[in-house]
Amino acid sequence: MPAASKFKSEIRPTWCPGCGDFGVLNALATAAAELKLDPDQTALVTGIGCSSKLAQYFGSYGFHTLHGRALPVAQGV
Repeated sequence: MPAASKFKSEIRPTWCPGCGDFGVLNALATAAAELKLDPDQTALVTGIGCSSKLAQYFGSYGFHTLHGRALPVAQGV
C-alpha cells in the first residue's frame, strides 16, 4: 500500500495558518493511500478558489479548471 506521503507534492501549500484545507489535503492523501491508488494513475480535478488549489499540492496528475467546469473536465479525463 502506498504511504500517504506519496501523495504529497513538493509544492508547499500557501493557505493561511489554521485553514481547514490542510486537513482536507491530509485526509485526501490518507484515503488515496488506503484505497491503494497509484499516484501515476490518479487525477484530481478542481475548480477555483483556495481549496481548489488541492490539485497543486496533491501528488498526482491535476487539473485546476474554471468555475463550474470541474465535473465536465473530470468526465473527459
